[in-house]
Amino acid sequence: AAINVLANLDFFQVDLEDLSFYDNIALDGSSIYWSKKASPRKDLICVNCTHTQEREGSSSSIATEAIKLGFLSPLTHLVHSTEEIPTFQVGLLDLYSQISQTSSKHLCQISTKLAAANYEDDLLIYKEGQQESINGTATYSGLRVEGKIGMKYQLQVECFSAVSVKQLVLYVNITISECKPGQEPRQDLRNCMDCRYGYYNFDGARCKPCPEGGVCPGKSLLLSQNGWWRPTNLSEKLYMCPKTQACEAGERTGDESCIEGHRGPVCALCSISFHEWGNYCRKCSQISTYVFPAIAAIAILFLVTVVLNTAWDPAQTDSIVRVNILVSYCQILGRLNYYGIGWTKTMSSALGLLDYSNIGAKLTAPRCIESQTTFYETYLFVMSLPLLILLSYFLWYVVRAAYIKRGKHLSRDPSLRLIETKTFCCRSVLWLLTLVYVSVGSMSFEVFGTRLIENKHFLQSDYNIVVKEYSGAYSRIHRTMIGVGIFFLLI
Repeated sequence: AAINVLANLDFFQVDLEDLSFYDNIALDGSSIYWSKKASPRKDLICVNCTHTQEREGSSSSIATEAIKLGFLSPLTHLVHSTEEIPTFQVGLLDLYSQISQTSSKHLCQISTKLAAANYEDDLLIYKEGQQESINGTATYSGLRVEGKIGMKYQLQVECFSAVSVKQLVLYVNITISECKPGQEPRQDLRNCMDCRYGYYNFDGARCKPCPEGGVCPGKSLLLSQNGWWRPTNLSEKLYMCPKTQACEAGERTGDESCIEGHRGPVCALCSISFHEWGNYCRKCSQISTYVFPAIAAIAILFLVTVVLNTAWDPAQTDSIVRVNILVSYCQILGRLNYYGIGWTKTMSSALGLLDYSNIGAKLTAPRCIESQTTFYETYLFVMSLPLLILLSYFLWYVVRAAYIKRGKHLSRDPSLRLIETKTFCCRSVLWLLTLVYVSVGSMSFEVFGTRLIENKHFLQSDYNIVVKEYSGAYSRIHRTMIGVGIFFLLI
């Protein structure tokens, strides 16, 4: 340094004032270097001094010898037993907490301050606990300790050299961490072991048996089987997919585990530009969006027209009965896709085509059209069909009866015409109710089907709808729909 003060300032007064230090180079204290050990009760002060350093290699302006220890890079306070602690550095620091680069080499040793009451609780430090300082820095790499899981220990870092009688000491507290995910403690609680095949954990506490629908190769790996779905990477419960082909096996979770065109809880919803076709989601096309629903609607209107025309003629009862039986059979087959049966893709597609014979979402709101109706809206529409049919024919009968009673010019007996009108209305109502019976009957139960997934109750007919939180009550609209469903089940 430019100025070196090694005397005891208690006996020798040193006054430094209004000094300018320019471009001095030294490892420690380029302007002033003084000994704190020589002056333990007094500090050296330079009043109104300026320090200018322009060349590379200049260090701190004022420095002392090393008088304490400090961590240059932090030592983690939570460590795993018998595993390497991340590299950290201990520095020999001067009065101003600067690294004392000119300090002689020190041997720095890590030990425990106090011995444990029981030998089983002792902290063992392996040979990496001794390091030699270089330019005032001791680097610890690969240090390992062994202790009892969950216990706290106090470490002592002690550095000493051959030319100094005073030892520098630093204390730090550490805690032996719980085992890593995919491990569990051994019986002595001092080491961890990996979970074996068929077991797993995410918390390092205890290895758990693999849950249903999962595959556990060991450690913290929890994979899903084909046809099973995991909501998140931290989920420990798997859920069977209603569309078994939609859920892929592997480590992926959530929407990422769904095949193309599927999304949502248990991959039960169709992605944008996809629609339900049987028991899977199919890319939207002009045929599926408009042609099939239009053909089904025309066929139903044609059948209704035939029913109304033949209702006047009892002689054609057999033919209309056969037609209704055929339509009902197609409707029932079309609903088989909704009961979790693992049909093949071809069979599921055929059943999906037959489902167009039911008056439901495929006719009222094809999924490829942007303005889609919700399940509740479709449910109310389908449930109201029997009442609409009854009300329409009742009003038609009232109007027809009034016309017959006032029509004195009619040649036939009015009472006979009233009987024929009543018979026509009853037959027509029964035929039309038969057409909507399967749709109404099956959909009346769908509002009661809910499924608990990750603390939420989803409506199984439409997983877009959360009907209840885990600890809450059913939503008001769902309670209303349940009331509607009970009413139609009773009648």
